[in-house]
Amino acid sequence: MSRSSLDWSNRLAVSEWLGAVRVTLADHLAVVDDMLRPPRQRELGPAFHRERASETATQLRQLLDAATVPGPDDGEAEEPAGKGGTGPTH
Repeated sequence: MSRSSLDWSNRLAVSEWLGAVRVTLADHLAVVDDMLRPPRQRELGPAFHRERASETATQLRQLLDAATVPGPDDGEAEEPAGKGGTGPTH
């Protein structure tokens, strides 16, 4: 499966990505803030809370996935020799 990846060397692309993260996170937090108000002070209903919170959470996951360097499971090469998958040393 191929997915688009953020080009960290492209300042415009990074700036646009950060803008999208900020807007999506602000939308998500606005829904959560409304959801946490006492029932009579809420502007939105429970169905809208559930739907919008799910949408914004999905959008945030997609934005973060686009900014993550693909790993071996995404069809990319393994890590350089020497890592060996041994994990951290203690």
